[in-house]
Amino acid sequence: LNYRLGFFKSISKNSYLSSLKSTKKTISQNAFSARQLMRVFASEAGSDVRVRFAPSPTGNLHVGGARTALFNWLYARHTGGKFIVRVEDTDTARSTRESEEAMIRDLRWLGLDWDEGPDKEGDCGPYRQSEREHIYKEYADKLV
Repeated sequence: LNYRLGFFKSISKNSYLSSLKSTKKTISQNAFSARQLMRVFASEAGSDVRVRFAPSPTGNLHVGGARTALFNWLYARHTGGKFIVRVEDTDTARSTRESEEAMIRDLRWLGLDWDEGPDKEGDCGPYRQSEREHIYKEYADKLV
């Protein structure tokens, strides 16, 4: 953990100022911790935050995917934003509904819930990538 937080301590004050220029936040002389950075960005973003976890259902949920889902879920809940699950099932040779169901089950086992997803419709669906083909075709036709 100290190694990861060391990254934030090593970034210069000027780097923060340039990236946060429009926020008009004052930066103290002390280095930010990860938690303080999260508060700054969350206060600027408010409830407009939408984070996504996009698993590929080609097998069981692995620890890297669980970590990503957990961090996104924590950030969404911390900011009052939304956590979305969108299944990246475009690898038709390896993607299966059984793997998708197993990943959903594993996410629930971890205690994670989502605001929008394949089993919880929302404004930006559908939540399976393979079901979004008509959206992409429409925009591709406009470009051609």
